[in-house]
Amino acid sequence: MRNAVFLASGNAFQDFFARFMACVHGDAFVPIESYGNRGDGGLDGYHGPNGTVYQCYGASSGPAKDRDLYVAKKIEADFATARKTVPDMKSWRFVHNLNALPTKSALALQAATDAGRRKGIAVSHFGFESFRAHLKDLSEQDLEYLLGIRALEEMERASLPDVVNGMIFEVMERAGRLSPAAMTVGTVSFGKMEFNGIPNDWQVAFLQASFHSETVAECIEGFGDPRASVEVPNFFRSQYVDLRTQGLDPGTILQRLIDMLARPTDPAVRLNAARSLVGTMFEGCVIFEEPPAGWVPSRP
Repeated sequence: MRNAVFLASGNAFQDFFARFMACVHGDAFVPIESYGNRGDGGLDGYHGPNGTVYQCYGASSGPAKDRDLYVAKKIEADFATARKTVPDMKSWRFVHNLNALPTKSALALQAATDAGRRKGIAVSHFGFESFRAHLKDLSEQDLEYLLGIRALEEMERASLPDVVNGMIFEVMERAGRLSPAAMTVGTVSFGKMEFNGIPNDWQVAFLQASFHSETVAECIEGFGDPRASVEVPNFFRSQYVDLRTQGLDPGTILQRLIDMLARPTDPAVRLNAARSLVGTMFEGCVIFEEPPAGWVPSRP
């Protein structure tokens, strides 16, 4: 339970909370999504029977620096917005996965509590202990759905940057339209593989992934989000550097990068897209290192 709450952030935390409350309250709980420029109206969820509005904050959303001030301002703004959106709400709860509310945030919540009391609105926060208190309301099936291995995998995937998730789906869609007869082998840097100690099975995987290297390049270049050409490589580079500095071997690093994007139980098209994307990052010098000038591989 602790991992499910504290490891999620941003949209992943909001998604977990929505699934959790749906298990507790069924259809009486209504998750709310943002709608264009109008946002979510200060609501991430609504429980109709008792008129409670929920607003979420996943700990890593917002700047790490001055996070206390960021959260305090969010509490103030979201409560004010919710009062306008739902004038007859009876309760407002700030849902978070912080160990405890820091000083400015706690003061902002107290100010909202005082303002709410004058309007007949009960204000409180919903943290880890609130999640724990509801465990007794869940069935064994609910617990497996929310806290099982598969649920944690889905949460991890949801925490990927939107542009990376979008890129995977774009590669899946385009690659799925290609006929194998029309595919050609892309560039495969066996010298770079040897220099970096890439295991033989991964060399074969990169060779297979090279059939889609042109497709991946087109997806990155023509992706609807202009940030893709910068943010996708930056994401893989930062993940690679983090894994390398932990002393992991090349095969484990590659497997971990793939696991971030797809799981063995996923459809083959997603696994292929993940391997193709990672292979393209390797060939594009985003992950692993280029051999120094003058280095000679054991085979041409």
